[in-house]
Amino acid sequence: MALACDSHTCPACLEEISLPAHEVGEGTRRAIAAIEAYLARHALAADTEDGIVQWWLPEMGVDVQRLDARLALESLVSQGRLHCRTLPGGTLIYHARP
Repeated sequence: MALACDSHTCPACLEEISLPAHEVGEGTRRAIAAIEAYLARHALAADTEDGIVQWWLPEMGVDVQRLDARLALESLVSQGRLHCRTLPGGTLIYHARP
């Protein structure tokens, strides 16, 4: 599997997560759909996991547990549908694939 992260330090790259559809819960599926919908509206958006949970998901009318949001991000990165990069201080930033 080709990893989507440029730094290979994001959670998806470290664990090479590939979540089969039957293992993804309803909250994670809702978070995936909301993140993709948000990026469809804001193609240049980029944010941390905290920012996505605090701003993106509520804007899309989605309220899920942080674990569901994290699993959604990891799943999207591992599938190549989302990109993450690590800033010099170690903060992970998620954004649409260029």
